[in-house]
Amino acid sequence: AENLETERRVLHVVNAKAPTPPVRDRLTITWPVILAAKRVLVLIAGAEKESLFTELTSGTKPALEFPPAKLREHKNVVVHFVPEHGR
Repeated sequence: AENLETERRVLHVVNAKAPTPPVRDRLTITWPVILAAKRVLVLIAGAEKESLFTELTSGTKPALEFPPAKLREHKNVVVHFVPEHGR
């Protein structure tokens, strides 16, 4: 990730490569909004995302290399991992 947005609260994101669905044209909240929340709940679903869960909860990669690492700055983050989603 080249740039982690720290100024704007909301961004308009267009992903022309994404199939429809998922959403190709959307609004997304940025780090200032997420980090200002009283509590952040993260749900990571799917066995293929276990390495993401491990890096987020016990890894050392910096946020510029692994953007979810920015969540480590928040004092009240709850991360859940569900290996089998949709069942």
